Amino acid sequence: MKGIDRQWTLDIMDRLLVIGKVEGREGFVKREALTKEALAAETFVIGKMKDIGLAVRRDAVGNIIARRSGSNGHLPIVACGSHLDTSAFGCGCDSAAGVAVMLGALQALEHEKNLSSLEAIIFAASEYSRFGISHIGVRYMTDPDTAHYLAEAQRHGYESFPLALKALGMADPGSGVLIDKNQYKSFIEVYAARRNEASPGSLGIVKAVGYCMRLRVVIGAAAGAKSDAVMAAANMMLGLERIARFNDAKDLGVTVSGVKLEPDNLGVLPGQVMFYADVTGRDDKAVMGVMCDVSELISHMAKRRRVSIVVDAVDVQSPAVMSPAVTELLKKKIIYNGGKFYRVFAFDARDGGRMAKIMPAAMLEIPFKAKGWDESIESDDIILAARALADSIQEMASFWLREGVRQPDSA
Repeated sequence: MKGIDRQWTLDIMDRLLVIGKVEGREGFVKREALTKEALAAETFVIGKMKDIGLAVRRDAVGNIIARRSGSNGHLPIVACGSHLDTSAFGCGCDSAAGVAVMLGALQALEHEKNLSSLEAIIFAASEYSRFGISHIGVRYMTDPDTAHYLAEAQRHGYESFPLALKALGMADPGSGVLIDKNQYKSFIEVYAARRNEASPGSLGIVKAVGYCMRLRVVIGAAAGAKSDAVMAAANMMLGLERIARFNDAKDLGVTVSGVKLEPDNLGVLPGQVMFYADVTGRDDKAVMGVMCDVSELISHMAKRRRVSIVVDAVDVQSPAVMSPAVTELLKKKIIYNGGKFYRVFAFDARDGGRMAKIMPAAMLEIPFKAKGWDESIESDDIILAARALADSIQEMASFWLREGVRQPDSA
């Protein structure tokens, strides 16, 4: 295998940090799913995929699937994946690093003769902010109830994903279509995450994905007291932050996102505030413990501010365990290439957490540092990740047996 083309790989990263960049806000990249910015990034990436000999197609929901066929078409596929879209609040590194690493690895393997086919998946609409639920692309591949979740999100004011597809000339995909897990040998997700404490030359390996419950909180004020809705929402968010800090050492957390005001007009006091709260933990028992604190907070705030508070559980992500064999292989390849690793317990399911439900999977994290919107990622970490990924997928595509994922004899 030839080495990673450092400049080619980093040029992809740099280009993706420009597409969707908001003028006047340093480091702010906004590239929501199915927008012109996201489509521009996809067009650029598809071009790079074709440059290195990958056959590219889109499925019914816009997932981009690029394949290099192996010499034995009967063997299951070795896959890796990431995403290109950002949330409404922007995050350039997360949506660029994983794709750059994937392409860098596959470019290095361009002329290798592997038994198994290789596949790179760029999942559509991984971020929640435009359509109200996250990981739409991977849900359509792994969860037949996706259409129901989308209908619920639209009912509460989010855009219609099927209509957005239709505007681009794509048909309504309907319910999810499960991929055939027997066609895949393994999957590795590559992503970036904020880790200000991580040292250069270190990559994260996810041990498992925790339980996550997404709550929709709607706060309504009494007539003539509209300011109470905003004040109650602000105080409730501060209360949730205190709960999260108190439980941080227990691997539990609460995060707030997707705040909406109604009406949202200049000079008009909102009478209603809606936001989402994600309660995360190692398992459902741990999350239910935090929910007791959240329930007490809701009761206190409703009484103190004289507001109505309605809370619905709109989505649940059950825990997922990563494949010991695939994660062990990744660890060995990181060390082989001169790097270090740290273990991660992920509360955000990401795409890899859902793929792990149907096939052996691993998740490789590239750390970046952030201060406000200013994000920085080590170039050497990008190249280290590409080397570790290339070595891992080549070994899986060349030597692992079709009877199932087994620990290779050597790293």
